[in-house]
Amino acid sequence: MRTTGRNGRRVRTGALAAGAVVVLGALSGCETVAPPTSDQNAPALISVVGKPGDQAQKQLEAAGYRVAVVNQTGGSIAASADRLVTEERPVGGTKLARGRTVTITLGR
Repeated sequence: MRTTGRNGRRVRTGALAAGAVVVLGALSGCETVAPPTSDQNAPALISVVGKPGDQAQKQLEAAGYRVAVVNQTGGSIAASADRLVTEERPVGGTKLARGRTVTITLGR
């Protein structure tokens, strides 16, 4: 589709729109945190904030979730008993289908 822009030049809006859809679609596949599910039958995610990282990871995995463990600067680390969970995404209480990924952030 072709249209004329304000400066009199022809602009291909159809190609731009298609490109935007492809880029946005690719970016959404890069998410590490799953959005809440609309499945009302999904269980509510347990809250693990304040718990030792190793225990939090075990509890979430036992509940059927995949777990990504990061430090406060965003780098991946191994869960340990001496570092507490400072953040959980999505937050505890969110309806989240089993098999989805939960990211926990460990403090120092």
